[in-house]
Amino acid sequence: MTSRRIPRRCAPPPACASSSPPMAPAMLNDPRLVRSTNSLRGSVVLRLFAIVFVFSCAVTVALTATQLYYDRSLANIAPRILVNQAANTFLVALFITWLLNRIVTRHLTAIARAVARYDFRERPMPLRLDRKDRSVPDELDRVVSAINAMAERVYHAYLEERRTSVERQARHAAEAARDELELRVARRTEQLARANFELREQIAERERAQAQLALSEARLREIVEVSPVPLSIGSAAEPRMLYANEQWLELFGVTESELPGICLDALYVEPDGRRKLLERARLGGNVTDTEVPVRRLDGAPFWATMTARLASFQDEPAIYVGFHDVTERKRMEQELLDSREQLRQLGAHMEAIREEERKRIALEIHDELGQLLTALKMDISLLKMHSGGHPEMLKKVIGMRDLVEQTMSMVRNVANHLRPAALNFGLVSALEWLTEDFGKRTGIVCQLVLNADEPNLSDAHATALFRVVQESMTNVARHARATRVHVTMMRGEDGLVLNVSDNGCGFEQTACKRGSYGLLGMSERARLIGASLQIDSVVGSGTVVSISIPVGSGSEDDQDSDRG
Repeated sequence: MTSRRIPRRCAPPPACASSSPPMAPAMLNDPRLVRSTNSLRGSVVLRLFAIVFVFSCAVTVALTATQLYYDRSLANIAPRILVNQAANTFLVALFITWLLNRIVTRHLTAIARAVARYDFRERPMPLRLDRKDRSVPDELDRVVSAINAMAERVYHAYLEERRTSVERQARHAAEAARDELELRVARRTEQLARANFELREQIAERERAQAQLALSEARLREIVEVSPVPLSIGSAAEPRMLYANEQWLELFGVTESELPGICLDALYVEPDGRRKLLERARLGGNVTDTEVPVRRLDGAPFWATMTARLASFQDEPAIYVGFHDVTERKRMEQELLDSREQLRQLGAHMEAIREEERKRIALEIHDELGQLLTALKMDISLLKMHSGGHPEMLKKVIGMRDLVEQTMSMVRNVANHLRPAALNFGLVSALEWLTEDFGKRTGIVCQLVLNADEPNLSDAHATALFRVVQESMTNVARHARATRVHVTMMRGEDGLVLNVSDNGCGFEQTACKRGSYGLLGMSERARLIGASLQIDSVVGSGTVVSISIPVGSGSEDDQDSDRG
């Protein structure tokens, strides 16, 4: 429908000139009219649906499809009408807005918030509107019901999808597990096949090894049976015999029927002999050439050399022992030791006799020969006095006197070397005489250092120590090519210590151990008096001979008690 506004100056149509338009009554009776009453300064305005406005002041405005008719007297109140109409329209719009918010908008906002908070992974709580229940549901109720139904369907769809996803994942996992299991089964089957093949090879190899072992055992048994060495195999866990050859049975005097009941511990003289043998075999692996006293079944003891080794026999830990009867050798060794000891005792006795003989000869030379020479010297002096001044006779007498004096000097030297007279006054006096005489005879500087008092030694012990020092200095003069010798006597922790050191050429000790009778004699002299002898020598650095004797050993009191 279009409307057109008529210019104000144009004349109204004749039908509208009168105060009551002729069409007004008909329009008022039109059933399509919707009436509303508004107050405007006491006037009642009727709004006719046919867009006809009738005012009580007899002003009628008619709007048709083509023209708008109005009264000029309405021009003054038109603005008021418009303002009033705008105010009414605003109030109506405000009321309608409040009404919409009350009825629709707040519920839509609550629905939107509920939908925003909705989590399809949890069971939905039914959405309810904060209003009174209606007997007849409206659009909001239907929207809420639809949303609740949709949420329930979405939740069930999620559950179904999750169940389907779980089933799908389980199916995929099962398929992957099945594939992995099939792969493992294939690999395991291959490994089992390979292991089965290797096992068959090992079984075959073991059968071959067992056959070879059986053959070797048969050969070994034959060898053992014919071996001249007594061999036995005993249990390592208990003293029980497992096997023995004929030579062992003969050696220990055992019959084959008695073999199973033999206790191996009874065959050893020492109570724990078998245990010691097992411990040595466990620690070292093999026991070689060990001499042990054993006994025969009848109790007769004898010496045997054993060679033992731990092994297994008939799947049982065992010890293999080979015996060699060394009773005869041990007897000969003991006889040799006894003979050597007798020789040492004989040597000591001979040395003592020799020292006594030297002492006696020295004493006789000093006393008897010395006295004779002294008497001869006195006779020569008397002959000189009775020569009567004869020159030839006097010269002859003087020559005879000089010869007698030389003879007396030689006799004294012989006597001192046989048995130094200073030795009768103690070891210190003898060492002083020895060092002084050594320096005079050899021209080598010899120094004696005494850091101890005169020791309380018997004559035999003092003589032995003196002879060791004398032999050491003789070796220096003969072989060392030394220019200085030091003799020291001091008290050590273990007793009296005598050292003889030189700055000579030294020697190889290993090369001089054999064939050096001087060193051997020194060692034997030291051993006879219970002393220890030590020789240290380095080529080009000289030699040190040290002899030490324990405190109290060889004292004169001990010697007197031995004699008593």
